[in-house]
Amino acid sequence: MPWKGCDLQFPRCENLSSRCTAQLGASTDVACLRGRVMPALEQCPRRLSDSNFDLVWLNLSVAGQTPGSIVAANNQAHTQAVIGATSNFQSMPSVAVQTEVTMNTTINGVVTTSRADMVITAPSGTASLPVPQGYVATDLSGNPITSIPLNSNGQAIVEIKTGNGPMTANQSIVYPQIQTGNATGTGSNATSANMAGPVAPTPVIILRKS
Repeated sequence: MPWKGCDLQFPRCENLSSRCTAQLGASTDVACLRGRVMPALEQCPRRLSDSNFDLVWLNLSVAGQTPGSIVAANNQAHTQAVIGATSNFQSMPSVAVQTEVTMNTTINGVVTTSRADMVITAPSGTASLPVPQGYVATDLSGNPITSIPLNSNGQAIVEIKTGNGPMTANQSIVYPQIQTGNATGTGSNATSANMAGPVAPTPVIILRKS
Protein backbone atom coordinates (compact mmCIF):
# COMPACT_ATOMS: atom_id res chain seq x y z
CA MET A 1 0.00 0.00 0.00
CA PRO A 2 1.33 3.52 -0.75
CA TRP A 3 0.06 4.90 2.54
CA LYS A 4 -0.97 3.73 5.98
CA GLY A 5 -3.90 5.96 6.82
CA CYS A 6 -4.46 8.63 9.43
CA ASP A 7 -3.78 9.11 13.08
CA LEU A 8 -5.51 6.17 14.76
CA GLN A 9 -7.22 8.39 17.32
CA PHE A 10 -9.73 9.10 14.55
CA PRO A 11 -11.41 5.72 13.91
CA ARG A 12 -13.32 6.92 10.87
CA CYS A 13 -9.96 7.45 9.13
CA GLU A 14 -8.79 3.86 9.47
CA ASN A 15 -10.61 2.54 6.42
CA LEU A 16 -9.70 5.25 3.92
CA SER A 17 -7.44 2.87 2.06
CA SER A 18 -10.14 0.27 1.57
CA ARG A 19 -12.63 2.98 0.61
CA CYS A 20 -10.29 4.23 -2.10
CA THR A 21 -9.80 0.70 -3.36
CA ALA A 22 -13.55 0.18 -3.50
CA GLN A 23 -14.00 3.38 -5.47
CA LEU A 24 -11.20 2.99 -7.99
CA GLY A 25 -10.07 -0.63 -8.00
CA ALA A 26 -7.52 -2.69 -6.13
CA SER A 27 -4.55 -1.57 -8.22
CA THR A 28 -5.24 2.15 -8.15
CA ASP A 29 -4.50 3.22 -4.60
CA VAL A 30 -1.91 5.77 -5.73
CA ALA A 31 -4.31 7.31 -8.23
CA CYS A 32 -6.99 7.37 -5.56
CA LEU A 33 -4.78 9.24 -3.16
CA ARG A 34 -3.56 11.71 -5.74
CA GLY A 35 -7.01 12.33 -7.19
CA ARG A 36 -8.92 12.42 -3.93
CA VAL A 37 -6.74 14.41 -1.57
CA MET A 38 -9.50 16.78 -0.52
CA PRO A 39 -11.99 14.00 0.31
CA ALA A 40 -9.24 12.40 2.38
CA LEU A 41 -8.72 15.69 4.17
CA GLU A 42 -12.40 15.92 4.96
CA GLN A 43 -12.42 12.45 6.51
CA CYS A 44 -9.31 12.83 8.68
CA PRO A 45 -9.45 16.11 10.60
CA ARG A 46 -7.10 16.99 13.42
CA ARG A 47 -8.32 19.95 15.39
CA LEU A 48 -6.14 22.82 16.60
CA SER A 49 -7.84 25.19 19.03
CA ASP A 50 -6.41 28.37 17.49
CA SER A 51 -6.78 27.40 13.85
CA ASN A 52 -9.50 27.96 11.28
CA PHE A 53 -8.25 25.02 9.27
CA ASP A 54 -8.95 21.31 9.40
CA LEU A 55 -5.53 19.65 9.35
CA VAL A 56 -4.80 16.08 8.32
CA TRP A 57 -1.75 13.99 8.95
CA LEU A 58 -1.61 11.16 6.45
CA ASN A 59 1.38 8.82 6.49
CA LEU A 60 2.04 8.97 2.75
CA SER A 61 4.84 7.65 0.61
CA VAL A 62 3.41 9.02 -2.63
CA ALA A 63 5.83 11.52 -4.15
CA GLY A 64 4.71 15.11 -3.70
CA GLN A 65 1.90 14.32 -1.26
CA THR A 66 3.51 15.07 2.09
CA PRO A 67 1.46 16.14 5.10
CA GLY A 68 2.81 19.66 4.63
CA SER A 69 1.75 19.88 0.99
CA ILE A 70 -1.72 18.55 1.80
CA VAL A 71 -2.18 21.09 4.58
CA ALA A 72 -0.96 23.88 2.29
CA ALA A 73 -3.46 22.87 -0.40
CA ASN A 74 -6.30 22.77 2.12
CA ASN A 75 -5.36 26.15 3.56
CA GLN A 76 -5.17 27.66 0.07
CA ALA A 77 -8.61 26.31 -0.84
CA HIS A 78 -10.04 27.76 2.36
CA THR A 79 -8.40 31.15 1.77
CA GLN A 80 -9.75 31.37 -1.76
CA ALA A 81 -13.24 30.42 -0.58
CA VAL A 82 -13.13 33.16 2.08
CA ILE A 83 -11.95 35.73 -0.47
CA GLY A 84 -14.75 34.77 -2.85
CA ALA A 85 -17.45 34.94 -0.21
CA THR A 86 -16.14 38.25 1.13
CA SER A 87 -16.20 39.80 -2.33
CA ASN A 88 -19.72 38.52 -2.93
CA PHE A 89 -21.08 39.91 0.33
CA GLN A 90 -19.35 43.26 -0.22
CA SER A 91 -21.06 43.55 -3.58
CA MET A 92 -24.43 43.55 -1.82
CA PRO A 93 -25.83 47.03 -1.10
CA SER A 94 -24.63 48.47 2.23
CA VAL A 95 -23.21 45.15 3.49
CA ALA A 96 -19.94 45.26 5.45
CA VAL A 97 -17.63 42.30 6.11
CA GLN A 98 -15.07 41.89 8.87
CA THR A 99 -12.93 38.77 8.73
CA GLU A 100 -11.10 36.89 11.49
CA VAL A 101 -13.29 37.83 14.44
CA THR A 102 -12.42 36.22 17.77
CA MET A 103 -15.21 34.99 20.02
CA ASN A 104 -15.09 33.58 23.53
CA THR A 105 -17.62 31.67 25.55
CA THR A 106 -17.49 30.59 29.19
CA ILE A 107 -19.17 27.39 30.34
CA ASN A 108 -18.76 26.18 33.93
CA GLY A 109 -15.82 28.50 34.36
CA VAL A 110 -13.98 27.23 31.27
CA VAL A 111 -13.25 29.77 28.54
CA THR A 112 -13.26 28.50 24.95
CA THR A 113 -12.10 30.63 22.02
CA SER A 114 -12.80 30.41 18.32
CA ARG A 115 -12.03 32.76 15.44
CA ALA A 116 -14.89 33.16 13.00
CA ASP A 117 -14.09 33.58 9.34
CA MET A 118 -16.30 36.65 9.05
CA VAL A 119 -19.02 38.80 10.49
CA ILE A 120 -21.40 40.24 7.93
CA THR A 121 -23.37 43.38 8.75
CA ALA A 122 -26.34 44.73 6.83
CA PRO A 123 -28.37 47.84 7.68
CA SER A 124 -30.24 47.46 10.96
CA GLY A 125 -33.66 45.92 10.39
CA THR A 126 -32.51 43.72 7.51
CA ALA A 127 -33.89 40.26 8.21
CA SER A 128 -31.77 38.19 5.84
CA LEU A 129 -29.26 38.21 2.99
CA PRO A 130 -29.02 35.95 -0.06
CA VAL A 131 -26.55 33.10 -0.09
CA PRO A 132 -23.52 34.17 -2.17
CA GLN A 133 -23.50 32.87 -5.71
CA GLY A 134 -21.38 29.74 -6.02
CA TYR A 135 -21.89 28.70 -2.39
CA VAL A 136 -24.34 26.60 -0.44
CA ALA A 137 -25.35 27.42 3.14
CA THR A 138 -26.39 25.33 6.12
CA ASP A 139 -27.18 25.99 9.74
CA LEU A 140 -25.04 24.47 12.49
CA SER A 141 -27.05 21.24 12.33
CA GLY A 142 -26.27 20.83 8.64
CA ASN A 143 -29.74 21.76 7.43
CA PRO A 144 -29.69 23.56 4.05
CA ILE A 145 -30.87 27.16 4.07
CA THR A 146 -31.75 29.37 1.12
CA SER A 147 -31.04 32.73 2.77
CA ILE A 148 -28.83 33.92 5.62
CA PRO A 149 -30.80 35.07 8.68
CA LEU A 150 -29.53 38.11 10.57
CA ASN A 151 -29.86 39.17 14.19
CA SER A 152 -31.67 42.29 15.36
CA ASN A 153 -28.58 44.36 14.48
CA GLY A 154 -28.47 43.03 10.92
CA GLN A 155 -25.54 40.71 11.63
CA ALA A 156 -24.56 37.07 11.17
CA ILE A 157 -21.40 35.06 11.60
CA VAL A 158 -20.25 33.08 8.59
CA GLU A 159 -17.81 30.16 8.71
CA ILE A 160 -16.34 28.82 5.48
CA LYS A 161 -15.68 25.10 5.15
CA THR A 162 -14.04 23.28 2.28
CA GLY A 163 -15.77 20.15 1.01
CA ASN A 164 -17.55 18.35 3.83
CA GLY A 165 -15.15 19.44 6.56
CA PRO A 166 -16.89 19.64 9.96
CA MET A 167 -16.53 22.29 12.63
CA THR A 168 -13.47 22.20 14.85
CA ALA A 169 -13.84 21.17 18.49
CA ASN A 170 -13.78 24.79 19.65
CA GLN A 171 -16.24 25.90 16.98
CA SER A 172 -18.63 23.17 18.12
CA ILE A 173 -18.59 24.73 21.58
CA VAL A 174 -18.49 28.43 20.76
CA TYR A 175 -20.84 28.73 17.78
CA PRO A 176 -23.98 27.35 19.47
CA GLN A 177 -23.29 29.69 22.39
CA ILE A 178 -23.08 32.65 20.02
CA GLN A 179 -26.56 31.78 18.80
CA THR A 180 -27.94 31.81 22.35
CA GLY A 181 -26.18 35.04 23.36
CA ASN A 182 -23.56 33.45 25.63
CA ALA A 183 -20.47 34.78 23.85
CA THR A 184 -18.13 37.76 23.88
CA GLY A 185 -16.28 39.34 20.99
CA THR A 186 -12.68 40.30 21.66
CA GLY A 187 -9.87 42.04 19.83
CA SER A 188 -9.62 44.80 17.24
CA ASN A 189 -11.52 42.87 14.56
CA ALA A 190 -14.46 42.36 16.90
CA THR A 191 -14.42 46.09 17.55
CA SER A 192 -14.37 46.81 13.82
CA ALA A 193 -17.34 44.47 13.39
CA ASN A 194 -19.27 46.17 16.21
CA MET A 195 -19.19 42.90 18.12
CA ALA A 196 -16.79 43.70 20.96
CA GLY A 197 -18.05 42.64 24.37
CA PRO A 198 -21.24 40.64 24.95
CA VAL A 199 -22.75 39.49 21.67
CA ALA A 200 -26.48 39.50 21.04
CA PRO A 201 -27.89 36.15 19.91
CA THR A 202 -26.55 35.87 16.39
CA PRO A 203 -27.05 33.25 13.68
CA VAL A 204 -23.96 31.27 12.68
CA ILE A 205 -23.98 29.98 9.12
CA ILE A 206 -21.70 27.48 7.38
CA LEU A 207 -20.83 28.23 3.73
CA ARG A 208 -19.30 25.78 1.30
CA LYS A 209 -18.42 26.13 -2.36
CA SER A 210 -21.15 24.57 -4.49
